[in-house]
Order: sequence, then structure tokens, then C-alpha cells
Amino acid sequence: MKNLIIKFMLIFFVSLFLFSCDLPEGTGGKSTVRGHVYVVRYNSDFTRVIQEYYEPDERVFITYGKDTTTYHDDIRTHFDGSYEFRYLRPGTYSVYALTLDTNSITGRPKYAVMKTVEVKKGDDVIELDDIIIVKN
Repeated sequence: MKNLIIKFMLIFFVSLFLFSCDLPEGTGGKSTVRGHVYVVRYNSDFTRVIQEYYEPDERVFITYGKDTTTYHDDIRTHFDGSYEFRYLRPGTYSVYALTLDTNSITGRPKYAVMKTVEVKKGDDVIELDDIIIVKN
């Protein structure tokens, strides 16, 4: 009887360990997603490019999983336009910055320029293509 209880407890704890390792996307891992934000600056009527550069202090957002309606975290770019989201678990992430809509007639609203990435291993370092945004 004592051996049966020990076997049951062993199976219980092994099962608990195996099934608790499947964590959803988010922080708590060892992976990193990084990239740069690049700005194309136009004149006031958006007819001519006047500058292009990597943008410092630009806000970059990240969403965890397939729900991209609300962001889960945000950071500011460094002096060279770079950003880095660290300590991510395997899963799907969307990274974005806001850009002006050059086709809008009223008010130049902003929309998201989004990059989606899949972190497959627990220690991935993924470099995304530049997020190109428009300013005037």
C-alpha cells in the first residue's frame, strides 16, 4: 500500500510538472525580439521627403498572442532608433509603432505599422525588419 501511494504521488508530480510548462505568450522567458524604427519625414502637404533617419524616443508596442486589439507592453527607442523586448516566452507576438496616414484627407490620423513574429525556442534572439513610419 505504501508503494502504491508513493507511485501515485510520483505520477501526480511528474504530470503537474509536464502540464504546467505550457505557458502562454508573455514575459518570463529568455527570448528577445528587437529592431529599429525608421522615419520618413515629409513637408507639411506630404508632397516631398525632407528627411530620413532612425528615430530616437519613439514609442514601440508589443502584443502577446493573437489578440492585437490591445497592447501588453511598450518601450521607447534608444538614440539610434533601436528597441528590444526581452524575457519573452515562446509564442506569437506583434510589434508595432504608429505612423501618420498620408492618404487621409481629414486630420492625418495614425495607424499601426505592425510586424508579427513567432518565438519558437526559449532563448531566441529575433531581429525584425525596420518599422518604417511617416511624420511631417
